[in-house]
Amino acid sequence: MAPTNNERVKLSEAVALYLRLKGRERPATFRRAAERACGYVIDACRDKDIGEYTRKDANAFRDALLEKAWWAAASPGSSGLCER
Repeated sequence: MAPTNNERVKLSEAVALYLRLKGRERPATFRRAAERACGYVIDACRDKDIGEYTRKDANAFRDALLEKAWWAAASPGSSGLCER
């Protein structure tokens, strides 16, 4: 059942609802990509009600992604994410 306007919905619940409504007959990669992307937000900013995310959370998410890319590029055998 979809949430009503008065219900609070966490990001993890929103992605589950999105996948249930839009993910049918999509390849498995569609589900994995949506879950991975939301997982990154949850790891960086916690699983909050979707209306509670702030600019501070967006900045924390950006910083977490940049750190992840930096570590991936600096690790031995990396593909050089920062190279062009």
